[in-house]
Amino acid sequence: MVVMQLYAHAARLMSHEGYQPGSTVDPASFPTREATPEAIELIPTKESTPDVELRNIDEAAQALAHGEIVVMRLYTLGLLIDGTNEEALQRLFEAKQIPYERALQGNRPIVSILPSPQYREGLIAIERHHKDVQGLLGGDDHDLLTCEGHALFYRVHVASQRDYLRIPLIAEEPTGERSMVLLWHDNPYVRLLEEKAREYKGGDFLLTGSSANPTGQSQPTLVEDLHASILPYIATVVDLQDDHINAVGLEKRGAIPIINLVGHPPTIMRSSPMYEPVPAHAMLQSLLGYTQDPQAA
Repeated sequence: MVVMQLYAHAARLMSHEGYQPGSTVDPASFPTREATPEAIELIPTKESTPDVELRNIDEAAQALAHGEIVVMRLYTLGLLIDGTNEEALQRLFEAKQIPYERALQGNRPIVSILPSPQYREGLIAIERHHKDVQGLLGGDDHDLLTCEGHALFYRVHVASQRDYLRIPLIAEEPTGERSMVLLWHDNPYVRLLEEKAREYKGGDFLLTGSSANPTGQSQPTLVEDLHASILPYIATVVDLQDDHINAVGLEKRGAIPIINLVGHPPTIMRSSPMYEPVPAHAMLQSLLGYTQDPQAA
């Protein structure tokens, strides 16, 4: 197994002789050192450790609460921040090599993770959705996962009660229509990360992120494949892979599907090589045009 050291401070990374702009990182090129707040040992294998402490959730939660960027290991690697923190949002787009001014134009909305049920009030404008899906948005989360329990993104109407719900966290149409993309999941490690980060921060908090690559570059799956230009922005790495994720082979991993619930009937905004974007709820399957089990088609 490959053990890789990631350094959080830009000066140390940029001065390292193995760093070249536009390159990926050779794990062997970094010197071995004790794990400190400035470095973390990572074992980028397919299978995740069952030991929660070794997943680095507590350190990642503290980093998020303090406005830092964290790399998360999910189906692929992602950059994770507290979306209610304006400075963290700016750093996220800088890491992606996207000018923040462009993001504020509203054409680069990013995705967030649906909070635990007790923190959803004032987030989704359920009443603005078609009556066929209103009950689903306020019902059992598992109805909006795949039948196998895989996560799905949904584009939904956004409420106006939360001050932090603004561009680029959301998209806003010229008509005034406001929407955002949220991840429905039942991942216990994501829930634990959110819980701990809220404890450390207090007040508003929203797990928000993007793929862990500069715009135009391929999306990495393993930590050793992180683009070198991303490294100076990273505080630490957290392993959030659960049994559903580990069941997907590395060669099949990619972006999570997105279903659009703004407008009616719902539509598929993005498919995926990993699994079909088929929600567990039969009515939503029908609205999306699935008349039979897609695996049997």
